[in-house]
Amino acid sequence: MALAVVISNSRPICAAPLPPIDTTVPQSLGIKGWWKNGSSEDWEKLYAAGARYVNRTGGPWYWDQVETSKGSYSFDGCDGLLKSAEAKGMTVVACLYGGNKLYEDPKPGGIRSPAARKGFAGFAAALAGRYKNRRIIFEIWNEPNITGFWGNHGKANSIDFADEYTALVKETVTAMRKADPKCFIMVGSTSCLWNESFEWIERCLQQGILDGKPNAWSVHPYGFTYPEKCIDKGYEPLRKLFAKHGAPKDFVIMDSEVGYTLGAWMEKGGSPKDRNIQLDHQAWYCIRQYMVDLLCDVKLSVWYQWKTED
Repeated sequence: MALAVVISNSRPICAAPLPPIDTTVPQSLGIKGWWKNGSSEDWEKLYAAGARYVNRTGGPWYWDQVETSKGSYSFDGCDGLLKSAEAKGMTVVACLYGGNKLYEDPKPGGIRSPAARKGFAGFAAALAGRYKNRRIIFEIWNEPNITGFWGNHGKANSIDFADEYTALVKETVTAMRKADPKCFIMVGSTSCLWNESFEWIERCLQQGILDGKPNAWSVHPYGFTYPEKCIDKGYEPLRKLFAKHGAPKDFVIMDSEVGYTLGAWMEKGGSPKDRNIQLDHQAWYCIRQYMVDLLCDVKLSVWYQWKTED
């Protein structure tokens, strides 16, 4: 199969509504980070590295940081991050995440009660309404299929997790569409693409998670020893699963986070001590993952992450 790559160095500064997603290189490449707004040097380096999207999980997008009292929202952190990104012609992936003790005890994790679902949906709708026609993609939660992000009240990839998350998505997408019918929403944010996570996705589909017509399904295709394995072990079965449940043929899939640590770069188990060699191989993995995503018509490819030791 041939892969045609078109490189574009255009640098749009003005805000632009989404979709469509431009998949010319590097317009669909993103990098994930945990900083607040970042320094001007950070933003210049991000752009120079090829990133046109920045994924900022949590931080200003944490529910309890935006809604500090019921029905009252503080957007300062979100405004600042979006302004910095748009100044470089970049798009923000805003992962809406976290509980809020105003509605439900957040310690077990996840969103389970009707009151909490309604509150989270209101928070998401407030953001959708505020940022109409801005350079932003909304993602509902981060890795809701695993205990580390959905909670310790159950098991990873369980029916309970799928049903709870689906209920949250249904209510949230409906509320966001009322606030801005054209806002771009991706759901799923699924950790790893293996049998258990496919079963979890299928349960979500059976429960009607696509009824509100989100724009895309996002995945974090970890779990493969090297990027090319994701083609037939990850994306192909994922496409078949969506087709089985009646999703449109052109339904958008996005890679909103993936990476390989410095210590895991060798396909055959080697581990040289030379850090420069490790960095080179990690860079190759980044490019290979991006090429795999483009080959498989995955509309966004976000590398994890910016400024860490591994």
